[in-house]
Amino acid sequence: MILREHASSPFHGPALCLGVPDFYLTRRELRRALGQDESGADDTEVPATEFFAAIGIRDITSVDIPGSVHAPDLIHDLNQPLPPELLDRFGLLVDPGTMEHVFDVRAGLTNVVRALAVGGTVIHFVPIYSYNGGYFSINPNVMHDFYTVNGFADVRSFIVMYDRYRPFGGRSRVYQYGPTMEARHALADGDQVRYSPHLLFFARKTRAVSEIAIPIQHEPEPSARRRVAGVWLRRMFGAALTTYVAGHVLRALQLRRSRRKSFWI
Repeated sequence: MILREHASSPFHGPALCLGVPDFYLTRRELRRALGQDESGADDTEVPATEFFAAIGIRDITSVDIPGSVHAPDLIHDLNQPLPPELLDRFGLLVDPGTMEHVFDVRAGLTNVVRALAVGGTVIHFVPIYSYNGGYFSINPNVMHDFYTVNGFADVRSFIVMYDRYRPFGGRSRVYQYGPTMEARHALADGDQVRYSPHLLFFARKTRAVSEIAIPIQHEPEPSARRRVAGVWLRRMFGAALTTYVAGHVLRALQLRRSRRKSFWI
């Protein structure tokens, strides 16, 4: 899906990676995705440098803490501000699953905003639900709300439902995040247990900001029709039964709408 986004709105370097990414893509799959001749390509995984080179980016810097699985180019704790030489410099910033491990998420996201040059793109790939996989599980509204108030546009994201028992293998259901998926119960509880929902998020920096804005979450107000219906149903059937039945019906309708918006990769 990163290659699909690149085809519609090309990324450019230099690139900053928050950790050294693994792309779980073979050389044969990479050539196929790029529409290139597959002859001579094997089924070994593509290293990060080769993946970036395939989309025309060769100037890459990675940052991480000591003891990481892959040694980064620079040692840095993302709970702290980035050094001046990394600010307003990058055309692409890739978070391959690091932000959920940063205890001070505000500081980590601020570093992203400060590191990107105007016109640059951020890509986050973070878990929406992961028990003790990091300090946090990050919901789509976190990224959408933060970046839209901090100088970013062209915001688009996808919820990728990885099979827990066949990770990175076979097909995965994908939901594009939008009005239908903004509801609190847009994903079934069972799906969040059987599958591992991850957020793949893209946004482009369109202007610089002097101060980082902090978004405030607001619950959507129910429609007037729904409020009136709730009053009448509670009068007829009582509050307990109305709450149970209405919750079940509304959730079923929401899940049906969500599934209609999904696709497979």
